[in-house]
Amino acid sequence: MKIHKAIMSKTRTNFYFTKNKRNCLMIEYDSSMDFGKFSTSGTYINKLEIHYNNGWIKKDLIEISINEVPESVVDILTYLK
Repeated sequence: MKIHKAIMSKTRTNFYFTKNKRNCLMIEYDSSMDFGKFSTSGTYINKLEIHYNNGWIKKDLIEISINEVPESVVDILTYLK
């Protein structure tokens, strides 16, 4: 799996998880809405998109490792298994 990100604003980042040439998951994350694991509010995810015909323009995205993805976003991936 390849992971990319696009910084949309000071607090909002889109994370792209590309499974293969055609399938991709995008999670829109807002750090101002992440209250941590020990908060009853947890994290609010603004948008989650599944694409079956990957159309992302990769030159505009930054490739990153899983270690650079916020913990709450990684948690979402475990729910989807």
